[in-house]
Amino acid sequence: MPLACSTYEKGRPEMSQSSFAQITATTARPAVLVIDDDDGVVATLEWLLQSEGYQVAVARDGTEGIAAYGKGLPDLVITDIIMPSETGIAVITGIKRINPAAKIIAISGGGRIGNMNFLEVAKEIGASTIVTKPFDAEELLGAVRSLLPTAAAAAVAAA
Repeated sequence: MPLACSTYEKGRPEMSQSSFAQITATTARPAVLVIDDDDGVVATLEWLLQSEGYQVAVARDGTEGIAAYGKGLPDLVITDIIMPSETGIAVITGIKRINPAAKIIAISGGGRIGNMNFLEVAKEIGASTIVTKPFDAEELLGAVRSLLPTAAAAAVAAA
């Protein structure tokens, strides 16, 4: 069943790029950077990922997301494709320039525009996997788990 969330608090402070870098450097929990401009999607992803024990940082557009990635080097990026400032395609390209081994999940509900399927393009240029919006919680978490150890497993390995 697709998820929706309408209780996200607009104006809630986001994790700063510097605090994200500090957290990723000091804890064994895998860190996920969510790059999306939709408040409901962000709130849903934060809740899902945090409930699984992952650290979560948020960027609201592609430019902010690429900068946050470069400062914090999270374990995984989940990026929307259709966003203001920089598209998810530009985000994937920019992150892959920083770290060719970066793990990226591309998400989008935009589907096709003309002859172009943006999720397929995202996969071709380096996204590890793709997920269509609206997404099913287990589908998304399955994609995350396939790319990252669970937070509990990471904590045990670090001990």
